[in-house]
Amino acid sequence: MIKFSHNLVFKYVISGLASSALQTALMAFKYKFQLLPDFRPYESIQTHLAERIGYLIPTSWVWVLSFINGTVLIGGLFGILYSRLSNFPIWTRGLIIGIAAWFTIMTVVFPALGYGLFGLETGNGIQPAFIAIMMILTYSLVYSLVYERFQ
Repeated sequence: MIKFSHNLVFKYVISGLASSALQTALMAFKYKFQLLPDFRPYESIQTHLAERIGYLIPTSWVWVLSFINGTVLIGGLFGILYSRLSNFPIWTRGLIIGIAAWFTIMTVVFPALGYGLFGLETGNGIQPAFIAIMMILTYSLVYSLVYERFQ
């Protein structure tokens, strides 16, 4: 059982913050340089949320919500899972969690957004799945390294 302390929560949040900041920068790079321009997950999330709540949320708020989600919610969940994998090397923990998260997103989130399994219904082949795994592995590996830095 994990005992939560201020130090532990600090590590979760700082690790999630660093990971989310880098992932947000990578997504901004993708948008700026028009890499796979018709694959726009933040806008798809915005549309999906608008359909659910009946209100169109500004794109900037979707980015902020995603950043908060990656910092606090996913950061905390990642930290809990990370501690359960203590028998593995640092980078392996991030890799295991990242691949599990990617598979979940490919089989649950992408279909919910209308992208189909692994993003195959976007008309872009495996490129959305490839971009997603690069983004998620960046998040999970950075999280692992930053989290370990505070050990």
